[in-house]
Amino acid sequence: MSAVRGGGRNRFVLGLVLCLGWLSGCAGPVAPAEEAADPGVARAAVTAPTWTVVRAGRLHSLGLQADGTVWAWGRNRYGQLGNNTTTDRLAPVKVTGLTGVVVDIAAGNEHSLAVKSDGTVWAWGLNDLGQLGDGFTDDQLAPAQVPGIIDATAVAAGTYHSFARRASGAVWAWGLNGEGQLGTGNAGYRVVPHQVSPTP
Repeated sequence: MSAVRGGGRNRFVLGLVLCLGWLSGCAGPVAPAEEAADPGVARAAVTAPTWTVVRAGRLHSLGLQADGTVWAWGRNRYGQLGNNTTTDRLAPVKVTGLTGVVVDIAAGNEHSLAVKSDGTVWAWGLNDLGQLGDGFTDDQLAPAQVPGIIDATAVAAGTYHSFARRASGAVWAWGLNGEGQLGTGNAGYRVVPHQVSPTP
């Protein structure tokens, strides 16, 4: 076992992937409680070299393969699987439009993020609070580039907000900010990235 990740109703372990939660089938996606009688465990024999990173959102999941491609599965109501549809998927599907090599991924409540090897950040899925950072609040069914960041090294996603770490070590944030969760020194959601500014 090399890593463990958890989302709203699912968990993953690299090496042997274990999905715990309200399951609709043996290796199916996480389903709402009303659709399943009991929680269970689904096992999928996945060798560690195949999946280098896994991230769990609330009801969807992302996986980064060793070749730099991104795959997604589970709920897709807002396009968070990034395959130009809103159809839920029981097995991984390749995220479309991410050319080149992806080096990091993140999954929020209903949105997804990726960093490519060229330092650009890409986002897709639910965007009602600006969590995609593209300057708008329209959902995206496929990856859209986050403007203004071309030197990212990592991304992270909260429920409805997002972060990118840049090569300098600086962190930029966008999305929901009603409780100050972006760390920008004020409240109010942000539809484009703003730098996190620690107070001495």
